[in-house]
Amino acid sequence: MGNASNLKYGDKVNYYEGVIVEVQDNSIAIDVLGRLGYFVIPKDFVIAKDSLIVGQTVGWKMSFFEQLPDKFTKAFTPGVENPDKTVYLEGIVSYVEDCAVALIAKDNMGEFKSPKRMLISDTEFETGQTVGWNTSKFVQLGPEVNEKYVSNLQTRERRAIEISSRNN
Repeated sequence: MGNASNLKYGDKVNYYEGVIVEVQDNSIAIDVLGRLGYFVIPKDFVIAKDSLIVGQTVGWKMSFFEQLPDKFTKAFTPGVENPDKTVYLEGIVSYVEDCAVALIAKDNMGEFKSPKRMLISDTEFETGQTVGWNTSKFVQLGPEVNEKYVSNLQTRERRAIEISSRNN
């Protein structure tokens, strides 16, 4: 059965915060504060009192992503609750860049792009490898929008359009 005992460092659960940067029908995209990655998660994985909108802050607890031996992939049981109220998830490495790794969580639980410093492995990561981690649900920290963050997103979008129009 897939659970936290598959992880060497699963007990190293840290608190993280991120800002919602995109809201879709069934998912949201989150920039993790501190340049720690970009997550796309199902809305079902978010606890929210108010409507989810771009610029709101969410918080959650999560362990590092750990590379797993292949034997755990066949016996995966999603969402096994651990004593610290986190759940165990597994995923597959979808691609590897110089400084980041993208993961697709099993059972349609979302996509995660994380810097390599958030990953634990004895060997280099490769496409198709199995990873595991503990995470809590993502909790909306309030209805307020981080105006500075939204302004930075809008500025980045404007600059991208300007550069694109110059190149055309």
